[in-house]
Amino acid sequence: MAWSASGLLTGSIDAGFLALMTGVAIAFANLEIHLPRTNVFLSVSDAFIVFVLIDFGGETAIFLKAATEICAAIHRARHEKSHNILDTFTNVSIKITTIFATALAVQFVLGFPVLELADFRNGTLLMLVGALTIIPSLTSSLIAAVFTAVKDQQSFAKVFRAHLVDALMVCSCAALMGGLLVVALHEANMFLFVTTAGVLSLLHILFRRYGDEQRKSVERAQIADRERAELAEQHLTKLQGYVEQIEASAKELRQSQEKFRWAAYHDGLTNLPNRDRLVHEVKLELARGQAGDNYRFAFLILDLKNFKVVNESLSRPIGDRLIVDVGERLKSMVPRNATVGRTGGDEFALLLPSAGNDLEIVDFAKKVLESIAAPFEIGARQIYLAGTLGISVGTGGEEAEDVLRDAEMAMHRAKEKNRGFVMFERRMLTHAVSRLQLETDLRKAVERDEFEIFYQPIVDLRTKHIRGFEALVRWNHPTLGRMSPDKFIPIAEATGLIIPMTKQILSKACTQLVEWNGRSKNADALFASVNLSGTHFGHRGLVGHITSVLDKTGLDPRLLKLEITESVVMENAEAAISMLKQIKELGVQISIDDFGTGYSSLSYLQRFPIDTLKIDRAFVRSLEDGRQNGEIVRAVLALADAMKLSVVAEGIESIHQLHQLMVLSCEYGQGYLFSHPLPAHEFRTLLNDPSRWESLTAGNNFSILSPVTNNVYADVR
Repeated sequence: MAWSASGLLTGSIDAGFLALMTGVAIAFANLEIHLPRTNVFLSVSDAFIVFVLIDFGGETAIFLKAATEICAAIHRARHEKSHNILDTFTNVSIKITTIFATALAVQFVLGFPVLELADFRNGTLLMLVGALTIIPSLTSSLIAAVFTAVKDQQSFAKVFRAHLVDALMVCSCAALMGGLLVVALHEANMFLFVTTAGVLSLLHILFRRYGDEQRKSVERAQIADRERAELAEQHLTKLQGYVEQIEASAKELRQSQEKFRWAAYHDGLTNLPNRDRLVHEVKLELARGQAGDNYRFAFLILDLKNFKVVNESLSRPIGDRLIVDVGERLKSMVPRNATVGRTGGDEFALLLPSAGNDLEIVDFAKKVLESIAAPFEIGARQIYLAGTLGISVGTGGEEAEDVLRDAEMAMHRAKEKNRGFVMFERRMLTHAVSRLQLETDLRKAVERDEFEIFYQPIVDLRTKHIRGFEALVRWNHPTLGRMSPDKFIPIAEATGLIIPMTKQILSKACTQLVEWNGRSKNADALFASVNLSGTHFGHRGLVGHITSVLDKTGLDPRLLKLEITESVVMENAEAAISMLKQIKELGVQISIDDFGTGYSSLSYLQRFPIDTLKIDRAFVRSLEDGRQNGEIVRAVLALADAMKLSVVAEGIESIHQLHQLMVLSCEYGQGYLFSHPLPAHEFRTLLNDPSRWESLTAGNNFSILSPVTNNVYADVR
């Protein structure tokens, strides 16, 4: 700076002109062009400094450079938040030193001072522009590399190479523009001057606009980054919420799985082990039996006899409370190693490990029944229950389900026999398997129509002529032969097969009756009696079945009698009255079978739309020895006479019984004395001999065998 000042004081540059150039240089100090895709800024003041260096010498250029750099530093300090005075001083010093070194280097390298280059015709301008490009680039790069390497502990060569490239770009552009400016002024070529200025302005505007767009792009990118960051943070927050929800759901799922696992093996009402859990426990006991010799355990099924009545009469909540109390009582009286469970409804199960011998198991069963028989107190009520036990014993050679099945089978046998408990026996299983096979065969029999109708005559006791018949079913089994009803009717009723079976019987009997009445020469037509089971009597389609058969066969409804047992009609008297009235509206007659064995109420009896009473064979048999039951027959006949009902006495087997009934004015009778149930072709023989029984009361010795084959047919229904 001293060298610059001394030069200016002895030079020929006017102070005003110097001030003008200083103002222009300062004005251009903040006018920069950012070279695209670089970190390099080209200042317009650099080109002006080069112009001054060429035209006015190094002293003036150094002075102007110092002024512009100081102004630029002040400008940056005002607009930047963080500003280091030492860095600013260093940068200004490097640039002033570079101008000074450049002026000296040009003078000594080219062999003449810069001010002597006013005449550009010698072609030295290009040499000067080249020198003004290379010398400042090397000088500034060398000084900057030394300073940066010392300050930041970086490699000198690496910093020098990086700085040299940027410096060459800046210096070359500044030297070229400064040279053009010198040529324009020295040649007085205003077009070139204006063009240069216009190009510089245009470049400035374009690069400025490009720089603005770049800044805006950067700002938009920064905004987008912030938005993405905020969005990512929101997503992260949501994700954390989802993770928390998933963890909560997983926890609930684990809890639900535990609840489901508990519910899968326990009864929901009593919290006792259910059937599945009991099967699992039985499997464990079977495994113990397989591992040790002579190990036995007992499995008991308990059925509460009258629980259904309690549940229906006192409401279901009380019934549920009673079930819970039963479970608690059973748990309190069994050994600690025993298991009490509930298999469903009113059935409980008890698993007794290490059961001992049969006597010990029986003693335990008796204690269970005694415990159940003690009253249960629910609120202000005392409720009494009775139980039925089925017992099976496991040793290790069975399957778990078989043990439970055997206990249930024994329990049902106890209910059938009306006993407190029954221990399973192997023959029970054989009987059950046979029954299952018979049920299967019975279903096929209904489909194949394997049933045959046998006919037992109903005789007018006054004239000894046949007045009708009772249709009785027999099953012609493909392998077991002809089977009587007591072998298959209970199965048919339990499975519901009795309904299609009865429809077949009714159709065959009515068809046969129409045929025989068509051939008969008697004035009075025969009638047919067909038994209705309780299952069929309660069926809603019964009236439709009867109507269909009557329409199909063309039978006069008055010739058809349907027999219903006394116990069936009294089971639900009001419903029975409604059904009987519907049947009666068809014109069909109705008989009460086995009268006297049930609990008929006279008030209901007079409301039943019936036509006939059938006296049970037990009362007829009592007439033989004059027992008191004979008075019952007399009372039934008197009741029927008062109610204008006809009477049929069943099971007449002796002439003495026949004589007694005739004395009591019984109207009709049937039994072995007249005939066993016969197939259709043999019954036709009886119809052809109407006077066959006229001499019975005259003392003739009449055979009660079949009139054709001498076969005896059992009358068992």
